[in-house]
Amino acid sequence: MMTSQGCPYKCAFCAKNYKTVRLRNLGKVFEEIAQIHLTFGYNAIAFPEDIFILYKTRVEKICNCLKEFGIIWRCLVRADLIVKYGMDFLKIMADSGCIEVGMGIESGSDEILETINKGETVDIIKTAIKMLKDSGIKVKGFFIVGLPGESQKTLDETRKFLEEISLEDVDIKIFQPYPGSPIWDNKEYYDIQWNDIDYHKMFYKGRPGEYYGNIRTKSLTTEQIYSNWVEMENTYKWHKSNV
Repeated sequence: MMTSQGCPYKCAFCAKNYKTVRLRNLGKVFEEIAQIHLTFGYNAIAFPEDIFILYKTRVEKICNCLKEFGIIWRCLVRADLIVKYGMDFLKIMADSGCIEVGMGIESGSDEILETINKGETVDIIKTAIKMLKDSGIKVKGFFIVGLPGESQKTLDETRKFLEEISLEDVDIKIFQPYPGSPIWDNKEYYDIQWNDIDYHKMFYKGRPGEYYGNIRTKSLTTEQIYSNWVEMENTYKWHKSNV
């Protein structure tokens, strides 16, 4: 279910860049949670909105409702907010039934994070993941291969990150530029190139061998980005899921 829509951050790869975040009435949220559980019999909920934990006090109120019904749940978070809110907040999440979060990590390279205006550092992300794990909450990390400025060095830094930080699950995709994103609108300012895009064949993500990607940087060809993606998927995604 959704309790909000929008994200106030300005990541360069994202086309959503809302000016405002729309929040649903909390009373309606509580009613829907009750209906999901009592009427339809569900005991688990996923909150796929961009950043579920954007407003701390609001989330704590939702946690109280989820705890009342004994519901387990998952959501999407941002690392710097986890660090800002602290362990007491994570205890509230865990005690209310939060078993896993998804986190947009994007890259294990500070150089790439700065280029895409992520607003976070690798150290902040590592700290947040440790805090979540110490609270008993699993972490799924989302990564993008082939962002502007990507090189073998930055890819190896992401590999090092994945080796050092054990995540319960990962999702890795090849960067796809989208109309309306800062990278698309200001291509000349980024180390990124792409061929003309056939929107009927434009993929967000997919299994190795089923889509190819169309971007390249000064350091990496489209083929090199693709082969790195396949290797990382095989090493950090599919192998883990089959263990």
